[in-house]
Amino acid sequence: MSHMLLMSFDDSHIMNLNRTLNRFLEYAFSLIEKATIQFCYIGTASNDSLIERKFFTRFVSSKFRKKVITSELVLTKSQLTKEQLESYLAQQDILFIGGGNTEKMLEIWEKSGFTSVLNKLKTEKRLPVLAGVSAGGMYPFYSVLSDVMPGQYKALLGLGWLKESFCPHANSKKKSLCDYSKNQYLERMEAYVIAVKQGLLPSGYAVPNDCMLHFENFNLVKTISSLQNNQCYYVTHEKVFALETIYAAVSSNPNIRLECWSRGFKYLHHFKQWAKKLHLWTKRTI
Repeated sequence: MSHMLLMSFDDSHIMNLNRTLNRFLEYAFSLIEKATIQFCYIGTASNDSLIERKFFTRFVSSKFRKKVITSELVLTKSQLTKEQLESYLAQQDILFIGGGNTEKMLEIWEKSGFTSVLNKLKTEKRLPVLAGVSAGGMYPFYSVLSDVMPGQYKALLGLGWLKESFCPHANSKKKSLCDYSKNQYLERMEAYVIAVKQGLLPSGYAVPNDCMLHFENFNLVKTISSLQNNQCYYVTHEKVFALETIYAAVSSNPNIRLECWSRGFKYLHHFKQWAKKLHLWTKRTI
């Protein structure tokens, strides 16, 4: 049985991210009945950012302790053969795919042979649990709405495992250029609805931050939110349908305090801000 957990969250809202990642990871781990779980983080979309890779693997190690063995798959510099990739992926129980640049991620996956191996494992029904956020949740769909070009929406093709389209961060108030709608600057949800109505994207899922779609054998079985009063939608060219969205209110482990991880998230946020400033300063001095 295959499972895909396709998420949307915003790492600029530290406490929401803290709560969401805790609950969604607990949900993912609950799907696997093993004493020790192999967890692999794949950060291709963020150009294999060292900060994000180390943060995620250390977060998971600290949270689940002896129950998990973590690793990272760095595909931007990978020299692994397809056979080596297949052997490695087949040993994993969970692949967590981080967010970032969807278009660049798919290019690197294709070049490295990762796409080919992933498709092979799918065909042979040997996929691990696939979890991912934003770009890391887009790839299974036929097509997606992305703002890979800064400040401009763009329709991208995914791997086509699912016939629908996907729009993460559907409740984002940030506006970007929508050249297929008279060059207006629109919020993401509005841009997605227009793209579906115009036929640029097939019908699909609009997922706000702090929500997750659970596909079992490539069929949607649950829509989950870590926040109350949060809602996912299914968008067609005729109508927008609200999906029943379950509130993940209770930790599966009563001994885990969700707030105990907030300091780590604050450190991640500060590191990201520092890295951005350093990048801008470097560009100015070159």
